[in-house]
Amino acid sequence: MKTNFVLVSILMTILIGGTFGLFLIDDAFAQNLYVSSDDSEAYKKQKELEQKKADREAKSEEKQKELEQKKADREAKSEEKQKELEQKKAELEINRKNLEAKQLKKLKEYEEKLKEIKEKSQKKVEKNIT
Repeated sequence: MKTNFVLVSILMTILIGGTFGLFLIDDAFAQNLYVSSDDSEAYKKQKELEQKKADREAKSEEKQKELEQKKADREAKSEEKQKELEQKKAELEINRKNLEAKQLKKLKEYEEKLKEIKEKSQKKVEKNIT
């Protein structure tokens, strides 16, 4: 019976101590709720600030990407126009050379005709003299 009494008293002590311990733990949590509430408000504000900062950084990165894209587009257009200008320049050079060749050919034809006309007129003059 003494053994049973000792066991029951140990068991009761554990149960009662555990119950009070739980109450103490719950009470500690209840006391910290107010502090946790303040902390959670500060935490929320901190999170909001971090979110705003992240949003600003995201917008900044997006604007930077847009600017880089616009710059790349301008450079591409500039390169395309430069290529077009070079192509037109090459075409104009070819056309100029063709025109020079045609002019040279016509000049030679005119010189030959002039030479023929001179020869004919020279022959006529010689015939008239003789």
